[in-house]
Amino acid sequence: MKNKKVNKKTRIILVFFVVIIIPAIWFLFLKNDSDVDMASEKLSGSWLRSDGTYSISISNVEPEGKLEAAYFNPNPINVGRSEWGMQDKKLLLYVEMDDVNYKGSNYRLTYIEKSDQLVGYYFQAGTNQTYNVSFSKK
Repeated sequence: MKNKKVNKKTRIILVFFVVIIIPAIWFLFLKNDSDVDMASEKLSGSWLRSDGTYSISISNVEPEGKLEAAYFNPNPINVGRSEWGMQDKKLLLYVEMDDVNYKGSNYRLTYIEKSDQLVGYYFQAGTNQTYNVSFSKK
């Protein structure tokens, strides 16, 4: 009976490594460098929203999906979380604010190479509304 418990624990540990640890190691250390280079090249810089003075400034694009983002309306608004990723060969950007009147508001944007724009959605947490938005490089 003791051997069955050990085998069950061993299987759980093995499944944990296969499902969690190995993909995490791949994502952190073996991610395609060309994705990082492309993301840095395409995303870095200042972006102006088409319908006003709202802007996002992006720098320090890192392999593990992190980046530095600053948001302005037109004054600085604290950014709590910002990251990038690739999905179906599309470059994605997520920026979430963490400031008075903005807590939880966020952008979910896709880079459109043809027009050199970021296009997607702005979720305004205070009113629980979502807006279609687009940004162009300044």
